[in-house]
Amino acid sequence: MNTTPALSQALQQALHYYQHSQWAQAESLYRSILHTHPTHAEALNMLGLCRVLQGDVEQAIECIQKSSQLAPKEADYANNLGNLFLQKNDLAAAQGYFQRALKLNPKLPSAHLNLGVVLKQQDDLGGAVKALRKAVKWAPQYAKAWYTLGTVYLAQKQFDVARTALQKALRLEPHNADALNAMGGWYKAQKQPEQARQYYHKALKARPDFAEVYVNLGLLWEAEEDYAHAIQAYKTAMTLKPDAKVACTLGNLLCQKFTHLQEAEDYFQQAIALEADYILPYDGLVSIKMQQADIHGALDIYRTVLEINPTHRLGWLSYLYLNHYVVEHPEALLAMCQPLKAHYPAVEYPLEHKLQHCQNPQRRLRLAYISNDFRDHSVAYFMQAVLAQHDSERFEVFCYHRHFETDDMTVYLRGLVDHWQEFADKIDAECVQHIRRDQIDILVDLSGYTSENVLSLLTQKPAPLQMEYLGYPGTSGLPCIDYRVVDVHTEPPASAQQFSSESLLYMPDSYFCYQPPALIEQVPVAPLPAVNNGFITFGSFNNAAKLSDKTIEYWSAILRAVPTSRLLLKSKVFSDIASHALFHQRFALYGIAPERLIFKGRTPDKQAHFELYQDMDIALDTYPYNGATTTCEALWMGVPVLSLNGATHASRMGLSILHTLGKAEWVCTTPQDFIHKAVELAEDVEHLQALRGGLRDCLRASPLMQAERFTRALEGLYQQTWADFCAKAVQV
Repeated sequence: MNTTPALSQALQQALHYYQHSQWAQAESLYRSILHTHPTHAEALNMLGLCRVLQGDVEQAIECIQKSSQLAPKEADYANNLGNLFLQKNDLAAAQGYFQRALKLNPKLPSAHLNLGVVLKQQDDLGGAVKALRKAVKWAPQYAKAWYTLGTVYLAQKQFDVARTALQKALRLEPHNADALNAMGGWYKAQKQPEQARQYYHKALKARPDFAEVYVNLGLLWEAEEDYAHAIQAYKTAMTLKPDAKVACTLGNLLCQKFTHLQEAEDYFQQAIALEADYILPYDGLVSIKMQQADIHGALDIYRTVLEINPTHRLGWLSYLYLNHYVVEHPEALLAMCQPLKAHYPAVEYPLEHKLQHCQNPQRRLRLAYISNDFRDHSVAYFMQAVLAQHDSERFEVFCYHRHFETDDMTVYLRGLVDHWQEFADKIDAECVQHIRRDQIDILVDLSGYTSENVLSLLTQKPAPLQMEYLGYPGTSGLPCIDYRVVDVHTEPPASAQQFSSESLLYMPDSYFCYQPPALIEQVPVAPLPAVNNGFITFGSFNNAAKLSDKTIEYWSAILRAVPTSRLLLKSKVFSDIASHALFHQRFALYGIAPERLIFKGRTPDKQAHFELYQDMDIALDTYPYNGATTTCEALWMGVPVLSLNGATHASRMGLSILHTLGKAEWVCTTPQDFIHKAVELAEDVEHLQALRGGLRDCLRASPLMQAERFTRALEGLYQQTWADFCAKAVQV
């Protein structure tokens, strides 16, 4: 197209406006040019760029597509289109346009850079490196390409070349905020938080509104468990650039670390508003509902999650797990498991490997436990004595921990076993390969539906014989689990097998083996508080999620029957003062005044937690989801526990513990029996005093704390099932 002096001058003026961020003036002039020259490709291209800078991506695409049709050999136009589709997160279309641009001009550095960005977002890190290296080949002074290359190397954990690339970017542009932020990421990956912080602050000095840097600072603070600073950093990031993932992170910290439930809920709702199909904020809302003991509300949220994503495995598992808090019939729980089979198809352990395992059934067995909870968690406290007592001549013991959080308990458990492997940062395929390489004979899962990332491994059958034990109160409903370790109390032999997809293995006493935390063993049993108070204090330190409507109804009946009594409740939700009113209202429905309820929230440490039992006379168990750890803790502190049992495993854990303790008289079969026995105990202060002094010794002497006896029985089950397995395998 011939360019007249007037047109040339107009184009120069429009470009001047564009380069000085006067996009509205530039757009007006480009539109004027196109009015008289409607097929001017460059004017169309620049009009599109003006439109995108003013937030109109769709019209920008329309304009630049026209310009590309008019000038099909112009690589820059194809590159610009790729950038527009990248903004729309249409990665396939963006990649196509960048490749088209490079076909037209193989030496176009920006197209190589952009292709590298798209490939990185698609997790094709190798392809991204190739594209970015071409960008810096054709433009060695291209700082953006250097720091982007550095971030890809970081993602590949190639730290030396990552640092070199980032340093080159900073030599070219010392105040480039993106490069400074990326270098902060390098130091963070090297576990040098102070140096990382320095670079993040340099990045903010260069670009004060850089939201991503505040997110990275938040991650640093969070890793150091300085949650107050982390929250402030995330809030600043949200102010600068609202983001669903950051909102969800804020919600989780406010909920889990500070129990600021209303503020947490606000952030979860904001995350959903920003990204409607983002699942994690729904999990956060469920966590709030559980803390408030609104299980039906939590179940409603998971129904919404499964409507959004019917194949969401964690949603299914969480939904099924939550039903244990309200469902009272084992056949209903088994039926609910059936849809999971579609999401976890059965996999057979390879026959040739199976036969290799079975060549010598009497050999030393390779036994592995896998869990999310080898840390400060109830599962760890029940497992520590078992791991310590395993017969090393008969078993080689492995532990696989699939959780990023580790602590002193993790370190202690690691020292008890032959082999330890952290699986938190490994993908499923790597974990399965590792377990098979270890040639595990029996793999025991301690998580069940509480951990999708463990169950996803079990469904791939990494070991020939797989079992469930301890961490989940019911059947999996899945064929990948061969056995479940239980006892005659939790799973009555006459009826339970029909409601279990696994074969049931029965321990001779309880399937619990208790050992109090080492630092708590010497916390003294205090005198009966009723003597000084002049009234009975009932109590429960169970997770508030277990405070079902029936639990509150039955407890309220006990409080009415013992008119001067009080009820001491401890759970982290009670750190949230606003939640007190919610529970006051729930008890008020049954005639219980607020002054009869004593709420205790978080304690600074476990010793303070145990010392609170010194204020309790009688512990009341929850229903239909009994306590286990809390029941044992109360008994250790000299507090008798009354438990109402039902038909499900979760509602019979109290029965298992109390019967094994020799206190079957504290087990109740009906609500009326529960109320009657509570009143009877409350009226006999002298008997309570005698119990107070002797319960700890009673617990010590019971099978619940005879770890060696317990472990030999458990090992006997392992060996018998292995012998049966080998006999069947040889017959195939």
